Amino acid sequence: MKKIFFFSLIPVVFFYNHNSYLAPQKAITSYTNTVAKDVVSFARTVPPYRVNLNNYSLVLMEDFQGNSLNSKRWNYLEENTVRGFGKMLRSNVVVSNGTLKLYAKRETGAAGHESFSGAMISTEHSLNQRYGYFETKAKLNKQIGPNIAFWLLQHSVGMAKNPPNPAIYGTEIDAFEYHRAAGADSLYYNLHWNGYNFSNGTHRTTGISAYVPSVSDGFHIFGLEWTPKDYIFFVDGVETGRMNIAISHVPEFIIFSTEINGYGGDRFKMSSTTPDVLEVDYLKVYARKPSVTLYGSCDYQGWVLPDLKPGNYNLAMLTKLGMLNDDAASIEIPKGWTVTAYEHDNFAGESITVTSDSRCAGNFDNKLSSLKITNP
Repeated sequence: MKKIFFFSLIPVVFFYNHNSYLAPQKAITSYTNTVAKDVVSFARTVPPYRVNLNNYSLVLMEDFQGNSLNSKRWNYLEENTVRGFGKMLRSNVVVSNGTLKLYAKRETGAAGHESFSGAMISTEHSLNQRYGYFETKAKLNKQIGPNIAFWLLQHSVGMAKNPPNPAIYGTEIDAFEYHRAAGADSLYYNLHWNGYNFSNGTHRTTGISAYVPSVSDGFHIFGLEWTPKDYIFFVDGVETGRMNIAISHVPEFIIFSTEINGYGGDRFKMSSTTPDVLEVDYLKVYARKPSVTLYGSCDYQGWVLPDLKPGNYNLAMLTKLGMLNDDAASIEIPKGWTVTAYEHDNFAGESITVTSDSRCAGNFDNKLSSLKITNP
């Protein structure tokens, strides 16, 4: 039995198990309350935060023209397998009239036999990206039954580790999930990490919900900004949620899905004559412009100092920008860039040169006081 976990806050914070790509395929049959271990509260920024696209470069624009899915960009996931109560079918993916349709169907066969199906596609073989802004314009389904989602994943998310380490192995990032049975104008933003074994306690999950008036009507723009510090969620350009836990530091691919797994409500309330559908007008993906990021602890933990450009930084400059206690421990470096870290201020003392991400800055853990960044 899958479980939904929830804990009352203001706003409400939901904890539950999304039937993820790598998750065991056992459908939800009932809901169980429990005390949540990981609690994340969301406070809206004032004024509302909006994405600054000057910090990003457009790397993918998919507007679903033509009459078939672009096979160089998209692949079918879990094809012909049963997820929950529904089989994932390629035939449920349709491109026509400038939009992508992912259908969810209930069909009655011989002797009244009921069958259910959905669909799932991804950029697994064409685009895997760390950080960025991910935006889609979509129309949500109308019936109780389907669970639809726009999300990011990397296969290593399915690896359970002790201790859990989403920074290194990734996090399932649900840019939005929609369960019409839980409220026509409610969205869910969820994170999952450390494997998908729900029975032995290794799996970790947390999430928040957002009430967005009229989101169930017509097309809306759904966005996720993933930075070294936060996951920030948007509807029609306005922030609707934010979390700063389980930040993934590995590239991930994009998924659109319609599933019949119980989270969308009673599947037998679906029409057997009119399929339900997630309709997508476009997908835009923006990459974060290259920069160096410093972290206060190993494995990209602790305080975060992002967006360092080429140049020389002494201790006073780094401290002014946000470095604490001259104790940077890990570094993220764009491809082709070089960082030389110095033990003392003003580029003195022992030094180390790194040209790729360093989980503990070599033997410079907690020794970095100044650095030089070059981009040949």
